[in-house]
Amino acid sequence: MIFLRRAMLSAVMALALTQGAAHAQIRYATGQAVVPLFEGWMKSSDGSFNMVFAYLNRNFEEQLDIPVGPDNFCDPAPQDCGQPTHFDTRRQKFVFSVKVPANWPKDKKLLWTLKSRGTSESAKAWLVPEYEIDYGTLSENGSGGILEAGNQLPQIARGSAVQTVTLPQTASLSVDVTDDGIPKPRSEANTQTAARNNQQDVDPARAAAAAARMPGVRVRWIQYRSPVGGKVKFSPERSDPVYGKPVTATTTATFNLPGVYVLRAIASDRQLETIYDATVTVKAAP
Repeated sequence: MIFLRRAMLSAVMALALTQGAAHAQIRYATGQAVVPLFEGWMKSSDGSFNMVFAYLNRNFEEQLDIPVGPDNFCDPAPQDCGQPTHFDTRRQKFVFSVKVPANWPKDKKLLWTLKSRGTSESAKAWLVPEYEIDYGTLSENGSGGILEAGNQLPQIARGSAVQTVTLPQTASLSVDVTDDGIPKPRSEANTQTAARNNQQDVDPARAAAAAARMPGVRVRWIQYRSPVGGKVKFSPERSDPVYGKPVTATTTATFNLPGVYVLRAIASDRQLETIYDATVTVKAAP
């Protein structure tokens, strides 16, 4: 069933590309809605299930904020199921999961509904066999390719505690990450070449691509929840890859508005990812 799920994902992507080709000339910078998506479900060792969701922000430039409430909710309760409230542009994969018990009925639906730009869209999650996914599905439908044998998720041993700052203060964030060393370096020569390219290439896109090919764990930071209109700037936005030893990734977050923010660290070994959410309350300047 998992292989069928991967085939279905490929077919859906091919259909979307075919349909999108006719409208390729239409690129909306702003004004479009956000669509919630059901990616599939994973079974846990305790028998429970994780319903995995994603979204498509149809805008190429505009990021939206949709607070938890009548315009952003899960059904059945709780309304707040850990979903994002800040929506980055375009397709964001495997964003969050909702745990349901082992006795969850096979035909029962879990809905995530978003209302934006005058539209209402719902992603319907249920235990349809063809939508079972695993780590291999995550890697292949991300940018990791075929999952290497034995690869496990990076582990976040510790992260920043809840904190409060007052504008214009910044927040200092960190996570400690360990990994199993898989994927391994392809060869010492390739690793050194990628490292040289990453350091010397003046083209940021090519430098980023070279860094993405290097083995090791890297951490990137994103804005996951925030007040409407809230913007966060991370410095740096991502860490350099480190292979074969624990990683401590740090960043400084700068805010433009008071409110409660959830800032997410995503630790990746190039194939699998682990998340850590840090909550920061930002108070207005006195």
